[in-house]
Amino acid sequence: MKLTIPILLALTAMTAPHAWAAPDMTVYTLHRQMPKTVVDKVDCSSASGLCEVQSGANIFYTDKAAHFLFIGHLYDLDAHVDLTERDLAKIKAAVGDKEAGGSRVVNVPAIQPADVLSVKGLSLAGAVVSGDPGGPTVSVFTDYHCPYCRAVMHELEGLHVRVVEYPISILGSRPIAEQVICSPDRAAAMRNAYAGIPLAGKTCDTRGLDANEAFARLHHITETPLLVRADGAVLHGYRAHDALQIWLQGKPQ
Repeated sequence: MKLTIPILLALTAMTAPHAWAAPDMTVYTLHRQMPKTVVDKVDCSSASGLCEVQSGANIFYTDKAAHFLFIGHLYDLDAHVDLTERDLAKIKAAVGDKEAGGSRVVNVPAIQPADVLSVKGLSLAGAVVSGDPGGPTVSVFTDYHCPYCRAVMHELEGLHVRVVEYPISILGSRPIAEQVICSPDRAAAMRNAYAGIPLAGKTCDTRGLDANEAFARLHHITETPLLVRADGAVLHGYRAHDALQIWLQGKPQ
């Protein structure tokens, strides 16, 4: 069930927040902390003590008070099970067109970004350019709340490439992206954003970020980081320095 703002307001009217049980309080706090993140489902029943949050085709974790955010795979060492991979598979299997009454479910494959992607339609108005201006260009779709994005950007800094970062907000990072784009030195602001250093609250034209997110929706980009080589080849997720270097040479990963 998708939990919307009207439902949350109704809950607020009925009871004081401190009296709520998880996941109601967790959902309420998540909406306050990350208002642009769609929360489809929250499950706090796991023995791990964490709440699993489903947002579209993504899963992340938080504590019941929603003070901390964990993005990554959660493993049950006793059962030798990747809990995140198991639940992601359930989400993909559940994608379908349900008829009224639930009498029939037509399962369809989850839509994935293409293996080849052209970013020529995107301008630099919503981009952060860094790295070696004379090197080959690598375009990266990132979210400032994504630790793998921070890691892959760090790896790219060690390579002789021109990096064009297109921030998109999957995990509620739009306010940070706006501060980066409005900074007079976007590259420095980007590094500070990933380091958790507060940025100056300047305002400017952020329609370039709107274009990034429209592009991401059009091409079904729902996970970050996503890298695009100069020839359009797409690489999903984080890779270490050596693997990135091989991919940049034109070899698949």
